[in-house]
Amino acid sequence: MRFPRQAKIFCGPLDPAPVAGLLMLVVLFVLLFSLVYTPGVIVEASAAIPDPEGVIMVTRNKDVVFQGNTYKPAEFQELRNAIAQSPANTTLSVHREDGAPLDLESKVKSLIGIQLPKADHWTSTDTPKTIVAINLRGQMFYESKMVDEAELKTRLTAWQQTASRESADLTLVLLADKGVKNEMLMRLRQLADEAHIKYVLLAVNPGPFPPSSAPR
Repeated sequence: MRFPRQAKIFCGPLDPAPVAGLLMLVVLFVLLFSLVYTPGVIVEASAAIPDPEGVIMVTRNKDVVFQGNTYKPAEFQELRNAIAQSPANTTLSVHREDGAPLDLESKVKSLIGIQLPKADHWTSTDTPKTIVAINLRGQMFYESKMVDEAELKTRLTAWQQTASRESADLTLVLLADKGVKNEMLMRLRQLADEAHIKYVLLAVNPGPFPPSSAPR
């Protein structure tokens, strides 16, 4: 059964009055919404207060001041030794006085970063791997988070259980600073054994080498 329909396609001119009224309502809603106040208090962001014991100041006189001692650029090894002996719970930060050289600030920041040991020969692996970073002060980092031995063992065990479903050969890569003591590297080797990780690889800085001597 078919019913008669009175609907027809509109072919006449569009009346601008409804459109103008709709636009006016949109403008009114925007203006009224801006006048709606949300109760609360204003919180002003302020810079974190640095730890005085961890501040490394680069001066305009091209000196570096750390924990009350002044170091010249030629004494950066002594500065690095002082950084290594600073407490592990101290947060280090590099500050630069106005007029201090930018390149000197970059060199000081590189002292805090991980400097890999150099090696003429190295190997690589294509097995599933995860990375643990150890800085100059012996702080360990896993997945961009500082961890202690207990947490690291737990997370390595969890990773091993997940990754071993696809491969029985797993590799732990130690991104360790060249100043890290061998005792700590051996301890990490032991943690890897306890987590049933088969291989441990110490990352190195290969340095420049002739093309003919590149490992394959």
